[in-house]
Amino acid sequence: TNVAIYVDNTGDSARMIEQGVVESLNGKGIQAVGVRNYAQFSKSHEDFVEKVWGLGVEEVLAMSLSDSTGSTTVGYQSFGSVNVYGNQANITSMTTPMNALSRAIRIDAKLYNVEGDIVWAGEAKREASGLAFVGDGSMANNAVSAVMEALESSQIIQ
Repeated sequence: TNVAIYVDNTGDSARMIEQGVVESLNGKGIQAVGVRNYAQFSKSHEDFVEKVWGLGVEEVLAMSLSDSTGSTTVGYQSFGSVNVYGNQANITSMTTPMNALSRAIRIDAKLYNVEGDIVWAGEAKREASGLAFVGDGSMANNAVSAVMEALESSQIIQ
């Protein structure tokens, strides 16, 4: 099977997700190619579709990516000092909010055949919190895993 992979979104996360899905499918013996660059340099939607099918692929996995981030104040950290000179005191303090970061990625995926019919539709979601887990690389890896799980649970791939 030859399949084109397309993530309809700009930015590093979308690029990493497309690349990750291509690599995961190739690792399972499915010939996959990313086609985001074709979309960037196509004159129209029709031109893009013509270029993608012109690659000789049998199917196109198109994914729409929603990516949201948030921050919540979970507490405050205070620092201070007191300097005493004789009978005079100088007091300084600073309070800094401590924020918890969160991020959610949702992917709506559709698999099209050469006739343009949808042969499969699925959804993949991932949520994370904490600075170490909300970066583009970490979230992209989690999203790729979610897409592959959705394809496997639907028995689209083995």
